[in-house]
Amino acid sequence: MLNQYGIVGKYLINSEVGLLCGGDYVDPHCDPTFIPQSISFQNTKAYYVVQSYSAARYVGLKANIWYSYLGWRDSGLFQPQTNTVAPAYYAYSFTRQQINWSYSANTISPALSVKGYEFNKTGKKVWVLWYVGGDPNNGSLATTVQLPSMPVAIWRWMDVDTDSGTTNDGTYQPASISQSISVGRAPVFVEFTP
Repeated sequence: MLNQYGIVGKYLINSEVGLLCGGDYVDPHCDPTFIPQSISFQNTKAYYVVQSYSAARYVGLKANIWYSYLGWRDSGLFQPQTNTVAPAYYAYSFTRQQINWSYSANTISPALSVKGYEFNKTGKKVWVLWYVGGDPNNGSLATTVQLPSMPVAIWRWMDVDTDSGTTNDGTYQPASISQSISVGRAPVFVEFTP
């Protein structure tokens, strides 16, 4: 619209992005004082951080501001009740590290029901992929993606408390490199040489 009307020197930002837990009712998944019940929400919030920041970078927003650090209805990047950083903060930090300073971005769809973005940076190309298909009650929540070439690196989100069998605060970790990868709800980062 700015271009259409010949307006220059202005840009767009998203001044408030976040993910709220629950509605106007008590939802046990949102109770930050009882952490085991909020694990699924913490993982979902971390996924959404990656998705929203990737989309914002793709459309060229100058800023995509998470609301807020302390949050409301468990939306924050910090958990004051446990005096810890929320898993979403680690997802935010990793995403910024991977896609910041990209000079171009494209949408990609390397498999049915897989959403993705390709970010081109000096010396590397980064794909961010996640699965959007499936029925949580009756179907798979992941699919296999054949990559066009052998990647240099793959990073997977380690869900809070579930992946390692030990307490995990949620982070991106290097995964085995393969040209065929499983992509689920948690966004996966794949790095290629250009």
